[in-house]
Amino acid sequence: MSDIKIYVCAHKNFDVPTDRIYIPLQVGAALHEDLGYVSDATGDNISKKNPYYSELTGLYWMWKNAPECDYTGLCHYRRYFLDENHQRLTAEQIERCLSHYDLISTGCAIPENSVWQHYCEHHHEEDLVYTREAIQKVFPEDLDIFDQVFQGQEMYFGNMLIGPKSLVDAYAQWLFAILFEVEKHTDLSRYDDYDKRVFGFLSERLLMVWIKKMGLRVCSLEVDVTGDKAETSAAKQKAVELLETGDENAVLDYLQQLEQTRPDLFEDSSDRDGTLWIVRLFAEIMAFETRIGIENLKKYSTKFDELLSLRASLYELFYGLPDQGQLYEFVRNRKLSYESIIFFAQILIDEWEINVRVDNYFAERCLDQGDLFHAKLFLDSAMQLAQKHGEGV
Repeated sequence: MSDIKIYVCAHKNFDVPTDRIYIPLQVGAALHEDLGYVSDATGDNISKKNPYYSELTGLYWMWKNAPECDYTGLCHYRRYFLDENHQRLTAEQIERCLSHYDLISTGCAIPENSVWQHYCEHHHEEDLVYTREAIQKVFPEDLDIFDQVFQGQEMYFGNMLIGPKSLVDAYAQWLFAILFEVEKHTDLSRYDDYDKRVFGFLSERLLMVWIKKMGLRVCSLEVDVTGDKAETSAAKQKAVELLETGDENAVLDYLQQLEQTRPDLFEDSSDRDGTLWIVRLFAEIMAFETRIGIENLKKYSTKFDELLSLRASLYELFYGLPDQGQLYEFVRNRKLSYESIIFFAQILIDEWEINVRVDNYFAERCLDQGDLFHAKLFLDSAMQLAQKHGEGV
């Protein structure tokens, strides 16, 4: 059996896997209280740079200080590679996989536009300019590959990989030569706490460059994400608390500010149950109703759990059409506004045909009640959806 050491980066205590190949590694240990794990602050290290390099201070420590072994890798206390049965990888599986491939990493993330543009939309373009200049200086032979990758639409995420130790060390040597050159030209004092993690963000994109440079065969595996970040949990709690005060504008202001400063908290891998998006939905409906002079949803409830239950019930009823009037009675009994139903339907329903079915359902019932205003509102919504998809109502 090969000697395998997979280091699990952490900045807080967590449930350490019982499989002995997984070794907890405290990153940023030079800046925080000792957790009792292997520390990235020993030997040749950059532990104090953790706010800027994130889990890469762990990778640097592995390169410079970790004991020799056959295979090594890096994962996170919330993220592990999974096998086809959605179980954490074992030593046998890693060994078997690397007998056919050179490296294990995540599946490719596919941005809507180029890797370059995707980075610019979330961070600072000058980071990429400095990175390209650094590669031109220290590895000019890799510049064409860099341009190819950053003009393309494939990248890895999470700075997670497993491979022969010699290969992982070679990657670290190449990566830090570039990042240290970029650091010389980067004024980190201008960045907020999120964008200060610039070198971690850059390395997620640079891994593809190195893989193509080396012509490696990569085994892309699913990644399990467990639990929320502490920052995500705090943000979700505050958003819910603001919602339950009934001040929808405070909710929307908070979420807008949060999205500007910590957009990562809205990602699926961070906000795993979508709480932040759901709170925003409720607040937007409340704000819309206030603008048209009603407060039906707010009068129904501002309790998050009750609103969640309402959302779940509407989802089931939307997809349950045609019915015997249950959806209509459900809405009437709870005194929900028709405007909010249009809003809910557009958010909750994935198939536009079902959305049109809901609109027509309510239009017919409004006509039966002589409510021409809301009948037209639903018909207009249905018409807009049909025209958008090139169909008639």
